[in-house]
Amino acid sequence: KKLHVELNTSDTTSLVQIYGVGRVFAIRIIKYREQLGGYCDKRQLLEVFGIKPEYYAKIENQVWVDTTKIKKIDLNEVSFKALLKHPYMDFDQVKKLIKYREKHRIFSLEQLEKDGIFDKEFLDKLRPYLMVSGN
Repeated sequence: KKLHVELNTSDTTSLVQIYGVGRVFAIRIIKYREQLGGYCDKRQLLEVFGIKPEYYAKIENQVWVDTTKIKKIDLNEVSFKALLKHPYMDFDQVKKLIKYREKHRIFSLEQLEKDGIFDKEFLDKLRPYLMVSGN
């Protein structure tokens, strides 16, 4: 029996009921979801360690994503350490952002692009996970 499971709220018990998902992949899917702050697209499962395109093709019609469940990162409040845990950010990017934030209050993501902190492509990838307080 095939199910239709929401990725941002499911637990391992729900995930292993998906045809083709075992306990190991269920744990990896949840762990990566926690690192991201939630999935914004089910294709992000391809970023989970060990999930290859042919495996994804078997499960993609059994999962969906509720983007209202994504945990946003407030760029004006987040710590260096917390931001570094996000899988899309590396040490140099976090350092650059924190250094910029020490001198400038961040009012928008577009400000980061305009000031050359991040390029549009990178910001678009991170956009579902970011927010700016105090606007």
